[in-house]
Amino acid sequence: MMSELLADILLLLTGYALGCLATGYYIVRHLAGGDVRDSGSGSVGATNVGRRLGKQGFMLTFAGDCAKGALALLLAKWAGCSDLGFALVLLAVVCGHIWPVQLGFKGGKGVSTTFGGLMVYDPVLTLLLVGVLLPIYLVSRNRELSGIIVFPLMPVAALLLGRPLVTTVTCLALALLLLWAHRDNLAVLCRCGGAGES
Repeated sequence: MMSELLADILLLLTGYALGCLATGYYIVRHLAGGDVRDSGSGSVGATNVGRRLGKQGFMLTFAGDCAKGALALLLAKWAGCSDLGFALVLLAVVCGHIWPVQLGFKGGKGVSTTFGGLMVYDPVLTLLLVGVLLPIYLVSRNRELSGIIVFPLMPVAALLLGRPLVTTVTCLALALLLLWAHRDNLAVLCRCGGAGES
């Protein structure tokens, strides 16, 4: 029992450490110099990197952030992690991306890492969410708006698919994490909405 607990703790720490590997930060440091957080949204995520390095920077960052999310979950699956431990590793890798210790806890917004982790955690649920997100993005052409609409749907989708309680609670926790990380975007959308109504 103690060995299983230690293994789960080690997997959580590994998940968090993988999340801390801020792909966009290091790509910009290497290719352009400087700190990507000093410009744009102040994030190390793919969208902000794309503002500095174009589509190539966006795609490299998106791929790297997805990969670390997927890798954390694959390691947990390989280690035979419990259902609860598996869910906590997913949350840990996303937290590592949003709050990387080596960057003073100022990282990205967690979308790409969540996507990569969810693809391993529950591929059907992930594809369902992508199926909802794509039409919203094609109409709005706004990544942040599309995500903000889809994030709260994660626990709803888990319920509709009849997933276990641990999956639904994990999706709710992820939704809250992502909405918190996007709170500045939410504030802008609220101001714009208020301006449109007055």
